[in-house]
Amino acid sequence: MEPVGQLAHIPNTALLLEGDFHRVGNDLLIIGPDGARFTVEGYFSSDHMATLATADGRFLLPETVQLMLVSDTSRLPGTLVAGPDMVADPGEVIGTVGEITGKVSAKNKAGVVRDLKKGDPIYREDVLKTEGGGLLKLFLALPGLLPLAIPLAIPLGIPL
Repeated sequence: MEPVGQLAHIPNTALLLEGDFHRVGNDLLIIGPDGARFTVEGYFSSDHMATLATADGRFLLPETVQLMLVSDTSRLPGTLVAGPDMVADPGEVIGTVGEITGKVSAKNKAGVVRDLKKGDPIYREDVLKTEGGGLLKLFLALPGLLPLAIPLAIPLGIPL
C-alpha cells in the first residue's frame, strides 16, 4: 500500500498500536502481534512522511513512527544491523523500574529493544511497551509514580 496524500491507511488498530515497526529500504513494514505483516511502500522515500491512520480515527505521527522503529531484525532474516549508535551513550536517566508484572520492554534511541526488570534504568529517549496484561510502575527522577497497565507503547522523549 502506498501513502495517499499525507495519510497512510493501516487496516486495523492492532497493527498500528501493538505492531513492531521496521524500515526495509524505503518501505515501512509493520508486524502485528499475531504475526500479520503490512507494508507501506515508499514510506521513507519522501521528506514529508505520512501520518499512519486507521479507519476508526487512531493515528501515529511520523515523528512517533521514527521513535517506534525496531533495530532488532531477528524477525527479518538476512539483515545485519551494526554501527556506533548500537553502543552509544543511552542518554539521560529519568527514572527506574519500581515494580513489574508480565512482559515490558524498552527500545532505546538506536532502536535496540531490551526486556525490563525491577531496578532497570529508564532513559529519556526510551520507548516503553507493555504486552498483554503487563504492568509497570516507574519511579521518575522527579517525585511521582507512573503506573502503566493496558497494552501500550509510550515514546518518552516527546515534550507534552
